[in-house]
Amino acid sequence: MKVSLVVSTIGRPVQMHRLLESLMHIEDPGVELIVVDQTDDAASARAAEQFGLPFPVLTTRSARGLSHGRNVGLALASGEFVTFPDDDCFYRPDTVRTALGLLADSRFVGVSGAQLTVDGRPSMLRWPGAACEITRGNFYRTAISSTLFVRRSVVNDVGGFDETLGAGSREGFMSGEESDLVLRVLEAGHRLRYDPSLVVLQDEPRDDLPPDFSQKMAGYGRGFGRLFKQHGLSR
Repeated sequence: MKVSLVVSTIGRPVQMHRLLESLMHIEDPGVELIVVDQTDDAASARAAEQFGLPFPVLTTRSARGLSHGRNVGLALASGEFVTFPDDDCFYRPDTVRTALGLLADSRFVGVSGAQLTVDGRPSMLRWPGAACEITRGNFYRTAISSTLFVRRSVVNDVGGFDETLGAGSREGFMSGEESDLVLRVLEAGHRLRYDPSLVVLQDEPRDDLPPDFSQKMAGYGRGFGRLFKQHGLSR
């Protein structure tokens, strides 16, 4: 098994269906999908089991919290590399193949790419146009969880995701979990790279702001404040 796709999901069956549909068309079949469903009815887990994907699908349930769900899925993963697509993102046919091609460079334990809308606009971040190494100085604009493919043994070695960070965190720190993981990988002496030829698709959230947008932004701000303090980035 080359890549484990770990999806922690709650209450997004329509978006999850779009992700599953995109996975029907990926060009490299050496993957497994692990769905951690935190919804009471486990509808997304059942959909994944019944979708007929041409590779192994594992499903489970967990208590709430994005980072917790990802850690639960990570414990079930068997791939050499692992990635954590959001339940509302989706893949191009070449997404996995491109990631594996970039990961052939053994100097790096992981690679991140750009997240774009279907019409090619940046989603979430303003992604650099050129490839570069990911550092403490640029991690916040070169890596998010949905675009990050990392050697699974390294993710395990650094302890997986910090469950006090991320959506659903009991502490209210609603972001920063993937940046924290990236920084701990770097602090452990490993190297990561960014390459915009690796593309994951997602809608641009600011195109259709939800009613709780301000509340979410406040939670994201608390998460990044916690992140910067933990890693000495606020000085």
